Amino acid sequence: MTQGHGVARQPGREAPRKSDAAGRIDRLGRWYTALTPLAALHAHLADALSDLRDPKAMGHYWWASAGAALTLGSAAALLVAFISAAL
Repeated sequence: MTQGHGVARQPGREAPRKSDAAGRIDRLGRWYTALTPLAALHAHLADALSDLRDPKAMGHYWWASAGAALTLGSAAALLVAFISAAL
């Protein structure tokens, strides 16, 4: 059965509510809502990169945290380059 925008749902499973997403914690045990927006974005990226290697482990791998920092830094550098080029 499909709901919403053609996304197939498994029987007996509901889509996550916004209140459920607010109660999520990262792999280091910190509440996402307690983090600043930049720290929460870094935690999400590091969690996603850590899940590539081992989805059941706790904590971040050093390369996942470094990869998240490099991703955020390069995105910020590109943003500054585009803004300076436009001026």
